[in-house]
Amino acid sequence: MYNSMPYAHFSDDVLIGALAGANSAFSDREKLKGILDSGLNLAHLLDRAEAERLAPLLHRALLSLEPHDTVISKERRDDFRRSYYDIAARNALLYQGLHEVLVSLNESGVEVILLKGIALIQTVYKNMALRPMEDIDILVRSEDMPLVAKKLNELGYATLAGYPEDFRKGGMTIDVHCALINITRIASRKRACDVPLDELWKRSIAIEIEGQKARILCPEHFLMDLCLHLTLHHGLQGLLWFIDIAVFIREYGDKIDWDVFIGQASAYKIQRYIYYALYCAQKRLGITLPGSVLERLKPAKLNFFEAKIINLISSGRQSGSDIRFFLTFYAMEDIGGKLLFLREIIFPSPHVLKARYGFSSALRIPQCYFMHFGSILSAIFNLSRQMLIIRYS
Repeated sequence: MYNSMPYAHFSDDVLIGALAGANSAFSDREKLKGILDSGLNLAHLLDRAEAERLAPLLHRALLSLEPHDTVISKERRDDFRRSYYDIAARNALLYQGLHEVLVSLNESGVEVILLKGIALIQTVYKNMALRPMEDIDILVRSEDMPLVAKKLNELGYATLAGYPEDFRKGGMTIDVHCALINITRIASRKRACDVPLDELWKRSIAIEIEGQKARILCPEHFLMDLCLHLTLHHGLQGLLWFIDIAVFIREYGDKIDWDVFIGQASAYKIQRYIYYALYCAQKRLGITLPGSVLERLKPAKLNFFEAKIINLISSGRQSGSDIRFFLTFYAMEDIGGKLLFLREIIFPSPHVLKARYGFSSALRIPQCYFMHFGSILSAIFNLSRQMLIIRYS
């Protein structure tokens, strides 16, 4: 019987993912109850889930298992319920702001593709309270960007210093993309991830949200974007973004043309980034990928440091978001791109430094560089220390 399995043999990530609905192997109500009744340190699991912003998903799971009062205290269930409604209220405001923006852009003839959190809520979560969002990510054509900026300015949005793609009004932020991966601050990232946008637009899918027209990416490109975001933006850190990938595959796995997905990942030269994300998702959450997807995505050779980093991440250890720079560097195929990337990372432009460290005066630039070099050395030291820990543990 599955319920008699020793749940202590599963990692915290697998158990949290199961309660969050990321693993179809645990979708049965009795199996979820088995986790709660297994005698594990539930307080630790719930604390970790809350820290990873997964409380709303656990609130949903607990509602499906009621009455289970003897296992999880009323106080803890109340905490999860409050988090659920807090996120619902926050996201309702974001939806309201998005509606205003879409009305303006639709009237101007500008097409918009919804990305990441807002697109996931529309497609897989289907409940705005389940997925926390900090901002709204949209993709527009580069030739439309001046008009988009003008319309957002007219609505009262202003760009953030050093972040020309971010538009903010009060607590509302619209992150406007002209490519899947932001290259405003690190232009050489384009050489690491140059997905043809014409193909994205051609295969995108029309939807309606809040009575307004919008688009989402086709399943293959949607999954690519989630993997790229996790690898290149978050450095394979954060259980929430792994959960996103897992629930997307659970919902859309049979709709994804995996041959097309793998072929395009190779053609776009993003195969390594996709492999990193899916391999670590499988290891950390225990999800099952169709057929031989991972084997077909796996690069012919992983260098020593690359393999060490992936083993570090897949073990569930936290290594800091700066690891994304190492991953980008290792996955770049041409030496010229690697050298340009290193130059931009080690010697970023003054305006990028000022934006990163929050200084406005040019007199503070030398201090910015001093702090920046210190952060690079700290990232290298922390990564080396983590590699040694996993090697000798």
